[in-house]
Amino acid sequence: MLYILIKAHENMNIALIDNDLCTRKGSHYPNLSLMKLSSYHKSIGDNVELINIDEMNGLFQSQYDKVYCAKVFSDTETPEYLQNKGVVFGGSGFYFDKAEKLPYEIEHSMPDYNLYSKRVIDRYVGTNRQQYFTKFSIGFTTRGCIRRCGFCINKNERTVYKHSELSEFVDNSRPFIMLWDDNIVAYDKFEEIFEQLNATGKPFVYKQGMDFRLLDKRKMDIIFNSNYYSHSENQQKGARIFHFAFDNYADRKHIESNLNIYYTNKAYAFKVIFYVLTGFDRANRYDSNFFEKDFEEMLLRCEILFKYNAYPYLMFHENYKLSPYKRMFERLRLIINSPLKYTNKTILEAIEQSEYSDLIDFMKLKYDWFLKLRFESRMMARS
Repeated sequence: MLYILIKAHENMNIALIDNDLCTRKGSHYPNLSLMKLSSYHKSIGDNVELINIDEMNGLFQSQYDKVYCAKVFSDTETPEYLQNKGVVFGGSGFYFDKAEKLPYEIEHSMPDYNLYSKRVIDRYVGTNRQQYFTKFSIGFTTRGCIRRCGFCINKNERTVYKHSELSEFVDNSRPFIMLWDDNIVAYDKFEEIFEQLNATGKPFVYKQGMDFRLLDKRKMDIIFNSNYYSHSENQQKGARIFHFAFDNYADRKHIESNLNIYYTNKAYAFKVIFYVLTGFDRANRYDSNFFEKDFEEMLLRCEILFKYNAYPYLMFHENYKLSPYKRMFERLRLIINSPLKYTNKTILEAIEQSEYSDLIDFMKLKYDWFLKLRFESRMMARS
């Protein structure tokens, strides 16, 4: 994405388009890059407006000197009529790991938390997510990762490095903080970051899956005893939810070893959720053997998490659509990603309640053991 900085100019009219917000169904968060662009342009005297993507399908564009369109997700649809209109596109949704970084002046601007008006939020954002637009300061304390996973936009990164001070993006009027760091636990001064976050007095949350493989008892104590965000109005510790990742079944021994440390030492009845990636073939074959193994290893990872009262959350790589088990993946996701559907029930009972008879028939052929699993406070592995 090419950002042209014009510091000595007449005031311009700037239009910003949040492509994900306008055309993508489901979960929404504010677009941080657009909020920083808005802040920068306003600081140099420009007029900035967040517009609906449909407003570019006519002559409305003539009102603007520059139009930026950004998206985070590659499967978000972008109307063809935006092409060849001088629109500047940017973000991982357009360019994945090749997305151009914002210039320093913009990247380190305080986000414009007024960009998303109440009218826009009410129109596009579900009630349960509106708080992310109105109550949270948003930013990165660190960037980068050490894992180089092929499915990730950080696949070319090798280290984790400090990115921003909290003062760059924390709005004192907002009660909560949301961090989008790529791998905070891999940062050599991560304890220092948590101390700084705790010192703000504002509950905070890391929305990316933290690297559970890098934890030990000391690091767990730092994370689990922090002023982490709770989903309850009175910020009860038992209502906190910590997000981790279990992307590869090959990591099962390390993951389970740390789960045992967590389970035998946890002091509060909080929840831990693990993103469980499916549909990505590290060997890039995507043949029948891979898809069969992929489905089974997804079930096996869920079983391990159930054993330690940890919640799986199925995440699909876009290539899951190539799988002959696509429909079964989707059926199972509707159940697994909604814990209330299976807590204190067997998986079979949860599927029966959802009336997915085709999923039951499929599972009984090869994965009958999974149907017998029950999620409860302490669950033993199957014999």
